[in-house]
Amino acid sequence: MKKKTFIMLLGIVGLLTLPVQADPAQVATGTDPIQDDWSIGGWVEELSTNPWDTPTQLISSALVTWGGHIPCPSEYLGGGAVQVRIQNLTGRYFKNLYYVGDVKNNGTLETTFTNYDERVGDLSTGPTYPGLAFKIDKVGLNTPLVNESQTGDQIFEPGEYWDFVIQQYVNTLGLDPALLGSVGANPLGAIAAASAGDLASSGSIITPEPATLSLLALGGLGALLRRRKSKA
Repeated sequence: MKKKTFIMLLGIVGLLTLPVQADPAQVATGTDPIQDDWSIGGWVEELSTNPWDTPTQLISSALVTWGGHIPCPSEYLGGGAVQVRIQNLTGRYFKNLYYVGDVKNNGTLETTFTNYDERVGDLSTGPTYPGLAFKIDKVGLNTPLVNESQTGDQIFEPGEYWDFVIQQYVNTLGLDPALLGSVGANPLGAIAAASAGDLASSGSIITPEPATLSLLALGGLGALLRRRKSKA
């Protein structure tokens, strides 16, 4: 391979692996597992219908007809559930999405539901009171993910929509479960108690592993390297 080509490819790889400008928030898992055992710590991204840095984290969200799926039967007390549809409006791929309910600024829960796994708090801004949280997946005792419109691989692809269920959802402000519009400033996200009283938010979608197009692009780089080699 020519030196010039090698330097160019290194530069492309470097650009692909740089973090995308985002709405970061520093979070911590606050309790032992209730259903499925996982833990989030450090910096995450908040996907939002109104992100600070559009369109790198832009999603749409809507309340759709509940199809009857009970994500966590052992905790179901009756009274139904709600089904939320989110769509990825970015050009990015996301893995491991979590839903975190909002909390009031006095520490009491604003959004409650019975299919929670853990409690997650925002350490980066405002009070750190944790909100109820679950992983949006089809694995374990709590399976809120009911539909992926594209590949059924639990990767949130560009243009794809996911349907997930919040079991026995209640918001003390009477807010819609599809209100996922919280946004921070300078440019922090707003998760759990950090979005207390935000009428555009009843909860947040976060991802601790902000994936970019780099994995797919690296496949293209491999093809380019093979073509260069064949011409040599």
